[in-house]
Amino acid sequence: MSKRRKKKYRPRAAIVPMTIKVDIVLSPIEKAIDDIRATGFVDTVNADAVIVHKGNRQYFDMPEALRSVARLHKYLSGIDASHLTRLARKLEVSMPLMEKDLDGSSAELVFLRSHLVRLTPQEAHDAVLATSKRKGGLK
Repeated sequence: MSKRRKKKYRPRAAIVPMTIKVDIVLSPIEKAIDDIRATGFVDTVNADAVIVHKGNRQYFDMPEALRSVARLHKYLSGIDASHLTRLARKLEVSMPLMEKDLDGSSAELVFLRSHLVRLTPQEAHDAVLATSKRKGGLK
């Protein structure tokens, strides 16, 4: 009988699929647009439109989030995401929102989601860095 040497167990690093990563980024924005469509109201804090996240404990600036996603959309597809930027402008200056603004923004988010899930993690990282306002991204 031969004695087998026991190898020490080494857990592997968990790799999160791109669909989950994309969902983490785009779902709050999609939910906020759906909430606006359903209720007709925008969540605000100190008169600024926000995305409420994590059980009403965290707030994100909705116009800035829309602009960031629009920059990413333009970087990946070469097509300007005019509905997202228009929605961001309207939210900033408290203009009335039309159904076509919400529908167009939702369509651009669906288009962006289809592009993002096909990227490798490195390509996604490079796209985010290239469109980021921090650390030498957009100027």
